[in-house]
Formats: sequence, structure tokens, C-alpha cells
Amino acid sequence: MSKKPRRRTDYWDDPRAPAATSRKPSASVVVRNHRGELLLLRRAGSGLWTIPTGALKKKETVTACAIRECREETGLVVELTGLVGVFSDPRHRIAYPDGEVRVPVNVCFYGQPVDGELATDSESDEATWVAPEALDDYDIHPAIRRRISHALYGTVPHVDLTAAGREDGMGAGPGCRRGVLVFRGCWGRCGIRVVCGARSAAWDPGGAREVTLTG
Repeated sequence: MSKKPRRRTDYWDDPRAPAATSRKPSASVVVRNHRGELLLLRRAGSGLWTIPTGALKKKETVTACAIRECREETGLVVELTGLVGVFSDPRHRIAYPDGEVRVPVNVCFYGQPVDGELATDSESDEATWVAPEALDDYDIHPAIRRRISHALYGTVPHVDLTAAGREDGMGAGPGCRRGVLVFRGCWGRCGIRVVCGARSAAWDPGGAREVTLTG
């Protein structure tokens, strides 16, 4: 059953944005076909183009959420092939008519279609494949364009480490000038080390490969 669309207004780094009232997890997917084109959806109402994305349900994982949202919003069954990043910058706010102002915490994945026929649900009025070089011809919200850019040009999974509006550190207090995440053996067991100034905290269940991420 298709979901009833919920009208919303997205803000990015906008001083006119209302104060946040909630934070909720969600998942999204940058889906690319065999030609390297990206799947975009045009939202009914706003006319903005976006990628498949939606809120996490209570009894599902973020990967299950990502796959479900793709199937519901596009008609396609996708295989998740990697992690684009975790996007939690509070400069992105979503205002709903009922008064909720949500700051999303979004886990974004790479995906490729493996089955299904391209379609839309009640939330979108068009779905299309777009070549990366043609993205500038589409009206895409900055928060979504940010995920797409990391998917296209990032070399490691992105994680928002800095406080809003800062690019020089994690915003975790005095002496914290730089943040580093180390992921060990991801997609299998994953260890994370956070380094802040001279202090560090580690959880390392094992694994060999390291990828270092900075804010």
C-alpha cells in the first residue's frame, strides 16, 4: 500500500528555519545503473528532486529500511553495495504541518538495481535516470546534493564529525581540534576509534584493514 504523502519544507543552513523538535534515523540510497546513471525522484508538491529515502521503522535495520524505501518509492529491488556515509548535520531541518521540525540522522548507501520495474508512489510524480554530468539541470535540495556528491567523489565513507558550520574539528569541547574515525574491516566486524586532541577512545573487536575518515 502506498504511503500518504506528508507535505514538508526542507531547510539547509537557513537562519529562518524553525527550532528543531525531534531527531529521527533514516536511510537513503544512491542507486546507479549499469550506465553509471543515478536514480532521481521528483517529490510531489515541492518539485524537488531527491534519492530514495525514508524513516527507519522500529523493528528493522538501516539496511532493511534502505531496501524497503527503494522498493516502495521506485518499484525497484536494489542490492546495497557499500556505505556512502552517515549524515547528521543539524543544519538540515525538515518542517511538517503538524509542528514537528525534524533533524534527520541519515545513513546513505550505494545501491544497484537487481529486479523490478521503475515506477513512482504517491510521494513522487516522476522517476528518471540521470547522468552525473547532468545533475546541475535538476533542482536538488543541498542536503541531498551533499549525499550525492559524496557518493560520486568520496573515496571513503563520510561521517559528519564537526559541529554545524565548522570544518576544523569535532566540536566536542576544549582541545578538540581534529576528529578521526578509523573503521577496521567494515561490512564485517567494525571497530571505531575516535581521536580528539591527545585523547582517544577505542572499540576494536578485530579486523585488519583501516580506513581513516576526517571531518
